[in-house]
Amino acid sequence: MDRPAIQRDTILNSLLALAPDLPPDVARDFVYRMDEEYFQRFQPADIVRHLHLIERLTPDHPCHVSVTEREDGMLLAIVAYDYFSEFAAIAGLLSSHRLDIREGALYTYTDASGPAGPRPAASGRRPPTRPGLSRKKIVDVFRVRPLPGSTFGPEEQRMLAGELGQVIRLLDTR
Repeated sequence: MDRPAIQRDTILNSLLALAPDLPPDVARDFVYRMDEEYFQRFQPADIVRHLHLIERLTPDHPCHVSVTEREDGMLLAIVAYDYFSEFAAIAGLLSSHRLDIREGALYTYTDASGPAGPRPAASGRRPPTRPGLSRKKIVDVFRVRPLPGSTFGPEEQRMLAGELGQVIRLLDTR
């Protein structure tokens, strides 16, 4: 049975009300371009956390990682610009850090952009645009746990984030 279409305007308004510090252009781009299934899977608080990571993306910092400890392991949220073969690179890097990937949920922006934002002021000057705003992005969320005899503490998490940044920058040069 088909699910009803999501109401993107309603989602956008509720996210901006929940997190008024979110830049509206980032939230709008995200809500109108993200896979519909994403909004059916994640709660508003999770979406806001992902949006705060996306907000920090720049061409110089093309990915960010968030780690949340859970009873059954850890939840890794990875946001990045979208590249060919990126998932394979991420999965390989997680494995190289001796993480057992228990589950993965992968979401990508569509190519189309949503409705236009506010119009320029009467002076005709366009507001400055955020670097990388129009680029396709991913939100990949993995449920992982360290393999027996391994740890994945703060130092290992920083190493993974740094290595992931290097790999993503390499993909950007291809």
